[in-house]
Amino acid sequence: MPAARVTADLILASTGKMGCAAFNVGAYDLSLGVDYLLEQQSRLPFPFVSANLVDPHGRLLFRPYVLVQAGGMKVGIFGLVDSSLKKDKIPASHKFAVKDPLETARATVAELRAKGADLIVLLTDMTSRSKRRMAMLEDPIHLIVGSDQRNQITLPITVQSSFLTQLDRGGRSVGRLEVYRGGREPTGVRGTAVGEFLFRHGFVQLLVEMPDHPVVGPLVTRTLKELSVLQERQAAEAPVPEDPDCGKEYVGIASCRTCHPARYRAWLDTRHAKAYETLATRKRQFDPECVVCHAVAFECEGDVIDWKALEGFTNVQCEACHGPGSLHVQSEGGEKLLAGRGLLVSCARCHTPERSTDLDLEPRFRQVCSEAD
Repeated sequence: MPAARVTADLILASTGKMGCAAFNVGAYDLSLGVDYLLEQQSRLPFPFVSANLVDPHGRLLFRPYVLVQAGGMKVGIFGLVDSSLKKDKIPASHKFAVKDPLETARATVAELRAKGADLIVLLTDMTSRSKRRMAMLEDPIHLIVGSDQRNQITLPITVQSSFLTQLDRGGRSVGRLEVYRGGREPTGVRGTAVGEFLFRHGFVQLLVEMPDHPVVGPLVTRTLKELSVLQERQAAEAPVPEDPDCGKEYVGIASCRTCHPARYRAWLDTRHAKAYETLATRKRQFDPECVVCHAVAFECEGDVIDWKALEGFTNVQCEACHGPGSLHVQSEGGEKLLAGRGLLVSCARCHTPERSTDLDLEPRFRQVCSEAD
């Protein structure tokens, strides 16, 4: 929990530094409890919005919406949280309740219209089906920006008079949406016309070689140092996973070298053989998000890492790409592992633009997966 709070503090502080018109409170934002969000809201320079998150007496916990001027328009931005969120997973969930999103949307849109909003924007973590229902209101929501746990980059869609788009939850890209009203579209602009608006949508992929933001970059560096201390402490105190068979399907590099000595020697000359060492140099060796790509990352039930067993599986060993090898060893090679060009799929899991500059996978694949036996 301390590490989660430090990370949340960084996200909110960075959002404030980068400029933010409104921050919708979603299910994941509630993971530290509503009191944490109320505390943060009191000191941050941007508003939290939620039109259907209330206290036990039915009083709003946050502002339902904000009205801002942008591009010569009055823009009304409101937020809704999905009513199906799992309250049993949220600390002190008795301190809040969730009003019906559809009824709340009707009332909020009417109020924004009455206050002269030209463009109405909904921020929400509701499911795709629920967002489509929102788009079918008689008084339309012009733009619906969604995010849910299954989110990937997807093409936006138009439902009646609403334009629906999704965020990329993985932080691999930044969405950009240009909105033009009436007859003021620049010559040559191509987009999607919805009612009186034209929407031009796209994503900018974040690459590891991109320079850090001059203000946010130092914040991230300081936070990573703090997290390193907390994560090392948590790893030392972590209980052994309850599943006694967790990780037993892996055998480790020592078993692989017995039958494949030449391939083992070739592996020693690759950066894969020192992958965990690079984490230790950066003091990230106890960060679960990093370990999964720098070790044979078997995780127990609930994505729990057995830190005590990890010692024998550090670095990107054979099984990180070929899969668990216990049946392969027991059958003396009869049970085949993932092989051939199918292994390129394994490479692409970790060699992604936001993590690595080494994206020319074909030559690396030939080097690491040589034909030596």
